[in-house]
Amino acid sequence: MGTGNGRAVKKSATKHGAVILCGGKSSRMGTAKALLPVGPELMLQRVVRIVGEVVAAENIVVVSAVGQPLPALPGNVLFATDARADRGPLEGLAAGMSALGDRVDVVYATSCDVPLLQPAFVERMFELIGADSPGGW
Repeated sequence: MGTGNGRAVKKSATKHGAVILCGGKSSRMGTAKALLPVGPELMLQRVVRIVGEVVAAENIVVVSAVGQPLPALPGNVLFATDARADRGPLEGLAAGMSALGDRVDVVYATSCDVPLLQPAFVERMFELIGADSPGGW
């Protein structure tokens, strides 16, 4: 089994990756969502931890705006920034997927403001894409 954030990650024939977007302006919220406390951790830390139960940390990319403050995250998580500011989540997805390159076969993408995310949901998304079955992606 591989490891993600110090936890066992289910081995798969397909290399899984994840992109976590946190570069939004949070204009309606008024404060950075990534830094909101959720229990004993901050929102982005929580989402990285949950995704890290399914995806090895070295295959997780956190995409933020240039100069955006981020909380402490596991050392082997990758970081990327939007090539062009204020272009929305598709720009962030492009930056995250570019950072992953060809090291993964499929990518789970999410925003950082999903504190109720469950590892089983992430696993199920990978199962549904069919990448682990013959004839899959």
